[in-house]
Amino acid sequence: MSKPIINLFQSLFTDTIGYIEERAELLMLKSIDKISSALSYIFSCIFYWFLFLLFFIFFNIGIALYIGEMMGKLFAGFFIVSLFYALLGLVLSLLRKRFFKSYFVNLLIRKIYKK
Repeated sequence: MSKPIINLFQSLFTDTIGYIEERAELLMLKSIDKISSALSYIFSCIFYWFLFLLFFIFFNIGIALYIGEMMGKLFAGFFIVSLFYALLGLVLSLLRKRFFKSYFVNLLIRKIYKK
């Protein structure tokens, strides 16, 4: 083989290696972007759920105290509120796979694959 053909193959090989390295870096950057986007979404949801949970706890304590005051015994209000949440928890646990699991899995998949 002549020298120009060898130089052409070396140039082609060098360009191919450069292209593969650039594609790998681009893929890594896209992955980092998608992962960071999904994580920021998850952390913001956790923050908002935490604030909601604080509100929810204090609101329920107020309801339990109010019901207990109306019944004449404060502990009765807490028992009634806890019984309500026990029944609600039972219903939600029966519907867990049907509604909640598919909802959260689909939400995360949509967030990751959003363009």
